[in-house]
Parts: sequence; structure tokens; C-alpha cells
Amino acid sequence: MEYLPYGSLRDYLIKNKQRIDHMKLVHYTAQICKGMEYLATKRYIHRDLATRNILVESELRVKIGDFGLSKVLPQDKEYYMVKEPGESPIFWYAPESLTESKFSVASDIWSFGVVLYELFTHSDKNCSPPAVSSSLSLPSLIFFFFFKYS
Repeated sequence: MEYLPYGSLRDYLIKNKQRIDHMKLVHYTAQICKGMEYLATKRYIHRDLATRNILVESELRVKIGDFGLSKVLPQDKEYYMVKEPGESPIFWYAPESLTESKFSVASDIWSFGVVLYELFTHSDKNCSPPAVSSSLSLPSLIFFFFFKYS
């Protein structure tokens, strides 16, 4: 395992908010995108893409990490079905992942959208969802966001 001294992108964004302009955020976005594209070409789905799982190597380089929930897609399938859902980063999950326990490259792209939100809010605690939650129903999630952000 590689040691990256700056830690997670989430913590780095919070600590260095004043020093990180939009151009750097776009630069990080491109690197994350390239990393996720590479994983997709190898038929991997990450299933836990979030700024807390992206590591900062230097001021100009970030790397995707924490592959604990990752799965390799079988050659005959375009998705992976979770058989025993447990505590999961549900706020980063695509709707089909929440309702059908179905994960794919498309659900990783959904998570990438949440990562973009995290990036451009500098992972502000008031704007970011909790990292992990027990299984909640879709109506519970809607209720949570309605009262938190309205």
C-alpha cells in the first residue's frame, strides 16, 4: 500500500479551502475521471467513490483509493448485485443501487457526480452527507434531504 502524506481529499479540501481554486478542482476532477475510466476498462466497479476515498499525493495529484467494496464485473454481466446489503455509503449510491442493490459503471458515474458536489463545496460538513449509513428506504432519504436542505 502506498503512503500519501496529504491524506484524503476530503480532509485536504477542508484544511486548504482558501488555497484551492476552481482550476485545481477541475484538475482533480480530470484525474478522478481518468482513474474511474481506467477501472471501467478493466471491468471494475468501485462502489465507494467519495472524497474520503481519494488520496492526495501532492498539491497537483490525487489518486483513487479504498477498494474494499470494489468488484470485478463478470464478462457476461454489466452489473453486480449485492446479496447481503449492510452498512453502506448510501448517500453516494445511484437510485438502482438503493432500490435493487444493483451496481455498475453507471452507478459509479452517479457517485462521481456526488464527488463533484463534494469537490466544489470543499467537503463542507454543512453541505455533505454522512459517510456511512445503515440501510434506509428511499422515502427516508428524501425526508432526510428535504428537512436538512430546505
